Amino acid sequence: MRVALKFLCVAVAGLLGAIAPQRAGAQSREYQYIHQGNKSYEAKDYAAAEESYKRALSVNPNSSRAYYNLGNTQLAQKHPKEAMEAYEKGVGMEKNKLVKAMFYHNMGVILQSQQQFAPAIDCYKNALRNNPADEEARYNLLLCQHQLKKNPQQQRPDAGKNDKQDGEDKQKKEEQKQNESKPTQSQQNQMSRDNAEQLLNLTKQAEQRTRDKVKNVQPAGKQFEKNW
Repeated sequence: MRVALKFLCVAVAGLLGAIAPQRAGAQSREYQYIHQGNKSYEAKDYAAAEESYKRALSVNPNSSRAYYNLGNTQLAQKHPKEAMEAYEKGVGMEKNKLVKAMFYHNMGVILQSQQQFAPAIDCYKNALRNNPADEEARYNLLLCQHQLKKNPQQQRPDAGKNDKQDGEDKQKKEEQKQNESKPTQSQQNQMSRDNAEQLLNLTKQAEQRTRDKVKNVQPAGKQFEKNW
C-alpha cells in the first residue's frame, strides 16, 4: 500500500509538475498559438488549449514543443492514447535534453499506469540518460523493475502470446517429423511380406541344420563282454 501511494504521488507529480507547458519565446504565429494554448492550459480550459496547440502544428508540423504541450493537454483530458501519440511524434524532434527527458518521463508514466512495465522501464531509462537528475523517473524506474520481477509474464505485452505460438509451432514441427518417419501403408505391407519371407527362410535354415545334425550322428553300438 505504501508503494502504491508513493507511486500515485509520483505519477501525479509527473503529470502535473513535469508537464508544465513550455513558454513561447518568439512572436511568430506558431509561438502565438502556443502562448494562447499555455494560457488556456493554466486556466484548465484544456479543449481550447488543445485547439491552440493543433493550430501551432498546422503552422509548423515539426514543432516539438507544440507536440509536447498537446500531449500534456490530452493527458489532462484523460486521453492517454492520444497523448502517447503526440509524445512519440515530438520526442524525436526535440533537441533540448531536459525537455526530451520530460517527454520520456511522461511516456513512462502512461505506460506504467497501464502496467506495461518493460516499455515503461525503457522510457524512464531514456529520461535519465537525458536528465540524470530526474529523481521521479529514477523512483518510477525502480518501481517498474520491482513490479516486473513480481510479474515476469508482463515483460512484453505479447510475451505470453509469443510463447504460446512458439509452443504450437514446435508441436507442429514435432508432429510433422513423426509423420515423416512413419512408413506409408504400402511400405508397411512390403515390410510385412519381407518379414514373412525372412521368417520362412529362417525356419527352413533351422530345419536343414536339424537334419544335418541327425545325419551326422552315429548310433552307439552295444558292447558285449567276451564270454571266455
